[in-house]
Amino acid sequence: MWCRKTLIAWSVVLAYLLAAGPVWAQESWNRDLTRERATTNDFGGAGLLQTRTARFFEEGRFTFGARFLDPYQTYYLSWQVLPWLEATFRYAKEELIGTDFLDKSLDLKFRLLEETRHRPEIALGFQDILGTGVFSSEYIVASKRFGDLDLSLGVVWGYGVGSDGLLSNPFTWLSDRFDKRVNNFTGDPGFKAMFRGPEIDLFGGIEYHTPVKGLSLKVEYDPNDYRRERRGKLVQDLPVNFGLTYRPWDWVEASLAYERGNTVMVSLALRTDLNSAPLPKTADPPPTPITRRNTHVEHAPAIRRPDGNAATPASGLAAGEAANDPPRDPPTPKEARAIARKIFAALPEQGLTGIAFRLGRRRATVVVTPERFPETARNVGRAARVVASHAPPNIEEISVVIRAQGIDLTSVTLVRRHLEDLALGSGSPEETLRSARIRRPRPRSQDEVSIENDGAYPRFDWSLRPGLRHHIGAPEHPYLFQIWARLAGGVEVLPGLRAGATLGFDIYNDFHRITRGSKGSLAPVRSNLKEYLQQGKTVLAGAQTDYVFSPGPDWYVRAAVGYFERMFGGVSGEVLYRRQDSRWAVGLELSHVWQRDFDQLLSFRDYDTTTGHVSLYYKLPWHGLEAVIHGGRYLARDWGATFQLARRFDNGIELGGFFTLTDASSVEFGEGGFDKGIFLRMPLNLLFPYSTRKSVGAVFRPLTSDGGQRVNVSPKLYAITGEGQLDALYRHPLRLRD
Repeated sequence: MWCRKTLIAWSVVLAYLLAAGPVWAQESWNRDLTRERATTNDFGGAGLLQTRTARFFEEGRFTFGARFLDPYQTYYLSWQVLPWLEATFRYAKEELIGTDFLDKSLDLKFRLLEETRHRPEIALGFQDILGTGVFSSEYIVASKRFGDLDLSLGVVWGYGVGSDGLLSNPFTWLSDRFDKRVNNFTGDPGFKAMFRGPEIDLFGGIEYHTPVKGLSLKVEYDPNDYRRERRGKLVQDLPVNFGLTYRPWDWVEASLAYERGNTVMVSLALRTDLNSAPLPKTADPPPTPITRRNTHVEHAPAIRRPDGNAATPASGLAAGEAANDPPRDPPTPKEARAIARKIFAALPEQGLTGIAFRLGRRRATVVVTPERFPETARNVGRAARVVASHAPPNIEEISVVIRAQGIDLTSVTLVRRHLEDLALGSGSPEETLRSARIRRPRPRSQDEVSIENDGAYPRFDWSLRPGLRHHIGAPEHPYLFQIWARLAGGVEVLPGLRAGATLGFDIYNDFHRITRGSKGSLAPVRSNLKEYLQQGKTVLAGAQTDYVFSPGPDWYVRAAVGYFERMFGGVSGEVLYRRQDSRWAVGLELSHVWQRDFDQLLSFRDYDTTTGHVSLYYKLPWHGLEAVIHGGRYLARDWGATFQLARRFDNGIELGGFFTLTDASSVEFGEGGFDKGIFLRMPLNLLFPYSTRKSVGAVFRPLTSDGGQRVNVSPKLYAITGEGQLDALYRHPLRLRD
């Protein structure tokens, strides 16, 4: 039998090593190496096997994995959200006689103290914080590396405490409430159970990084009393676990271990860095070549303001324009039309559709809609080059207006001389943007001739391609899917006025596995998902008419009518106020919708409601984080608010989480207590050797219930207007020359 005194002695030794190790550890210490060497534990986060360490992965590291340890099958998604925050979303499937138990949970780990040469790294963790509480625990752990040895020692509350914990819970000295731990099985946050229980325990272990690249050996002390688990008793013959982890390449990690003294564990994890750059775009066409003009204005004397300082091109006069230059005659419509035809013909090769062209005495302006490239700077640079290759020599400024969904979002005016320097390699994108004038588009001036592209409207589009529809989080199975054919078409009749429809044809699905609906008492607005999935074979996935316009600077309006999604259709309106240089925006959306029939064709069911929200958006100044709050009335006629936090990486990947609190009680809501989940959006531009603006996304919800549900009306004004913001232009400044 394991001797607790031995554990105490071992813990004292570990504590001594953590505290006194720097005295004898003279090897160089490298923080980046420690993060690169961190490995995954059984629950999906950085750790040993059953226990955690204070280690964190590199910022942006995303891991998907599966672990098999009888009687559990565990599937997890883990994300290094910030340098000091790790989040893990997990499914644990337990095979029982006649049925399966599927537990969903969320883990969070925070770094309290960063490791240095003379102190350990210390972390605070919460396991199963939003799940049923089966694996609920809190822990504080310290880790210190000495060469190839990484030592960890921690203390745990809840899951992980032995049958007779080594120490009394110190919080019981503060209040008797901490003496008893009652886990919450409804899915609500387990705040009332945190740091409770009469006893706590120590855990710890060692990871040895062998000379074999990517191979590490692990040994840990696991004090957990497995007999306490809700679904039956597990036998633990030995509280010491042994294992190895092998990472032959950076993107894959495999583990093999012997745990509980009687069971073999195997796991496989796939890893990616969300900060990774897209594939090289070898299939993209090169930008339009331009040459330097040979004109006298290049050598004109510098302009001086009344204060004696040199004027910049963005301050009013164009580069090289002298105050006493004679005024040039305005261009004739014939001249402008001849130039416009050439520009409109050249833009599609650069992934752009020309909408309009304006020619003045010293400035040429082109209005374009991006079709291929996702980077705003790249679209501006390519459009400006096309104009520069055809504009007369007297044009000193080139303005590019970006249009999306019929709205002119931003106007970027570049100094032509700087654009030429950039194209010829003697200038930089930063210098070019520094001299640029960026603002909301304005009406044309009186001296400009405007030419519309007759082929721009009506604009038709259609596609026929296979699709993958997933359902993640069914009680019967963590992942269900459908392969279907998607036929979509649409027409933009006038700027901002668009009609489109999508038909779906089922090829294969396994939605028949779904057998359960909601356990709550709210109106079934989402919990009857299985009927939609199982009865909808050939479906009208959507049919919608939108009108989007801007009544004034920084104001945007959208009106929509149609079948918005698989479950609801109706009428909807949205208003958004968003300044170009602001971190915040505010919007209002109001809809009256009817519930569609399960076959998802033309008819409706006998349920309709009015739903709407006031939305506040705010971009935090750190790490590309964005916070959103939606407050109002939901589809099931409950009132409340949705809180969302997401991070957008420079490569376009967006990952975040949300939760919704409404006036519906936990009994009305049913299993899960309230709506919550995580979402991922990945641009396909990362995966292909050519540029594309398309993306795919998924939402992971522990349960599909009826409380806190919003109608999905797309496109949202906030998404449409994002390309017109200053941060969108400056996010990839180097792409201005590509």
